Amino acid sequence: MKFPFLASFIVFGITLTYGMRKASRRKEHEDAFYWEREREANTTLRKPLDDLAFLTVPMETLPFGACPGDEVIEDCERLVRTYEHKKAVNLTGLTNTDLKLQYGAPNLQILTIYDNNYTQLVRTLHKWAEALCQKECPQQARIILEYAISTGSDISKSYSLLAGIYSEAGNLDAIRALREQALTLRSLTKDMIVRHLDSLLGENR
Repeated sequence: MKFPFLASFIVFGITLTYGMRKASRRKEHEDAFYWEREREANTTLRKPLDDLAFLTVPMETLPFGACPGDEVIEDCERLVRTYEHKKAVNLTGLTNTDLKLQYGAPNLQILTIYDNNYTQLVRTLHKWAEALCQKECPQQARIILEYAISTGSDISKSYSLLAGIYSEAGNLDAIRALREQALTLRSLTKDMIVRHLDSLLGENR
């Protein structure tokens, strides 16, 4: 009875060792590929930034002044207004290595500033919309969220909040369009957002 067990144990050990060596070789290959790209990226000269899609915040259509006297909302409005004169670009899904290869290593610092501006903007837009919903102003929140998502925002709560507004209005076509927008995301949150929208569509069939 001991021999079959011993044979199985040996086979298991050989299989495990083979798997570990294979994983180790793959990791070594991935590391080598990464460091080669990083070496190339760090030697890439400055390139023009002409193809960057800088955001233009639609100040004339966003619902400023919808809830005068609310401290949170007014603070969000003030912050959003500052982006009339700031440069912001959505670089979600692109690593520093990607950016250096595409635009040159000397541009990484300014690109990081543009990307941070974008992140702060969409977070502020979400906070503003959330506060408006708490004040029972869903249509004003809808305008803000539709703009934020049109820029490629991957904030999952923004999708949930907007989908909820659409659902309350019985607008399933808008939820379907929102799902199509989510499918274009270059973000780890994409699958989670799509699943949530699918669940809403399933509940409303």
